Amino acid sequence: MLKNVDPRLAIIKKVIQSPDGIKAMVLATSKGKPALAGVDRLLCAAPGSDYKSDGAVRQEAGWRVKQEMTDMGFVDDGSVDMPQGSCALEGRIFKLPQPI
Repeated sequence: MLKNVDPRLAIIKKVIQSPDGIKAMVLATSKGKPALAGVDRLLCAAPGSDYKSDGAVRQEAGWRVKQEMTDMGFVDDGSVDMPQGSCALEGRIFKLPQPI
């Protein structure tokens, strides 16, 4: 886990919590893909994030995506391989909770 003072954490949070990031995660989820797949390219392209080259940063991003998705009411439905060409190797898929 990255320390709160690590500037890369601020970059990750900015991408994931941005309107474009949220929209991309929800869209990926609606297509049955890992939510991380929605923001993977954004994180790869974010200057200073080291997402592409540092496994700890990718792991932190995955954790932050999970937190964001569950905060929006999605339910974690397991881990799957990321789509070909992604920087991350695996990500979590989510579903909406079933009504009672």
